[in-house]
Amino acid sequence: ARVGLTMAEGLVAYKEGNYFSAYHRLVTARPQMQKIGGSHAQRDVFDRLTIEAALRAGLPGRSSETAKAHRG
Repeated sequence: ARVGLTMAEGLVAYKEGNYFSAYHRLVTARPQMQKIGGSHAQRDVFDRLTIEAALRAGLPGRSSETAKAHRG
């Protein structure tokens, strides 16, 4: 259940323009997302938001790491 809260906090931070916080919350939740279910497409949306949050937060290296993990 904690992973869902962390994901929600990441989404709220993204919406509010706090991309650094959004990135850190989403990347923290990422390894456990599969445990709570959802389709591959839904998890893909969270991966893309995590990458975009990293870019907007000025963390291009982190966005590359997330993209590599996303591709497998």
